[in-house]
Formats: sequence, structure tokens, C-alpha cells
Amino acid sequence: MTEKSIQLGEFGIFRPTIKAKSADTAEGVTASNIVRKRIVFTPGKIFQRTLGEMSVTRAIPIDTDYTDGSSSGGNGSGGSQGGDGGIEDDPLG
Repeated sequence: MTEKSIQLGEFGIFRPTIKAKSADTAEGVTASNIVRKRIVFTPGKIFQRTLGEMSVTRAIPIDTDYTDGSSSGGNGSGGSQGGDGGIEDDPLG
């Protein structure tokens, strides 16, 4: 197989690879012999250095479950509570 690499400047090189079953004759070689196709990425020097200098920070997800119909983050404070037919008091007056 002739390798068809694609170089993206200093970013790196992409190249296709395959894993195939062997055949005893040239006539026995078909596309069905291919078992796996992959694309291999080899990072360039600048990209490798950038990856080495990176740090990872854990993000804490914000609770945005509004499936109960309220806009209070799904903590169960909305709905038909109170004696006024389900209408909540206005917190601003």
C-alpha cells in the first residue's frame, strides 16, 4: 500500500493504516481482506510541546435540571404549594 500522509504544517501528520488478512495469490487479495482501517496522527514538535505544557482543570457542572417546570434548578420548590391555587408569592414584593 502506498502511504498517503497529510502534513498540516507544524501541527502534525495524519496517515492511513490498514490491517488485512493475508492471501496466497494476488487474485485472492480483495477489499474484503481488510480487517481494520485507522488514521494515525503524529503530532509535530510545537504541538507536542504545547501538550506537555497544558494543565487540566476539573469543572463542576451546574445543576440545570428544569424538568419539574420550575426555574429554581429542580430542587422541588416550585409547583402547587400554598393556599392560593398554586400561584407563588412574588419575592420582590
